[in-house]
Amino acid sequence: MPPSELIVNLFMTRMTCVIAASPRADFHKALKETGDAYTDIGLLFEEQPKLDWEPLGDLLHLYKGIITSFPDILSAHKVS
Repeated sequence: MPPSELIVNLFMTRMTCVIAASPRADFHKALKETGDAYTDIGLLFEEQPKLDWEPLGDLLHLYKGIITSFPDILSAHKVS
């Protein structure tokens, strides 16, 4: 599931607890649930850059390998 859908589902689940809360007794529970939802969303945003760097790092490593092999390729073509 994409992170955006996960955030929406998480937030909607937590908000049903807020809407269903009675005025006095469950107010603290509703606030806690809302705070937990924002904490979970924050954790998702904190973990996202880790997922973004891995494919970019792999691509840069491949690019480095290609670039370092160019002098050998060019010298082979000059000789022949």
